[in-house]
Amino acid sequence: MAGAQLAVQPVGRGLWLRRDEKITDVLLRHPQVHVLTDDIYEHLVYGGFKFVTPAQVEPNLHDRTLTMNGVSKAYA
Repeated sequence: MAGAQLAVQPVGRGLWLRRDEKITDVLLRHPQVHVLTDDIYEHLVYGGFKFVTPAQVEPNLHDRTLTMNGVSKAYA
């Protein structure tokens, strides 16, 4: 089991698509690795930023991606 934490609180910074593509390229080379994303802030974006999940960046990761979310942050 391996984990990577890309904590962005309290600045609320998201990853840009180019960086996400680099991460998904690595994940594709390791089919035994699954992805767990916490996308609680996906609706809180500003300044033209487009939120994307790893499965949206690389559709081949769809079956290996589990996305967690909730209503408390985006709709409070």
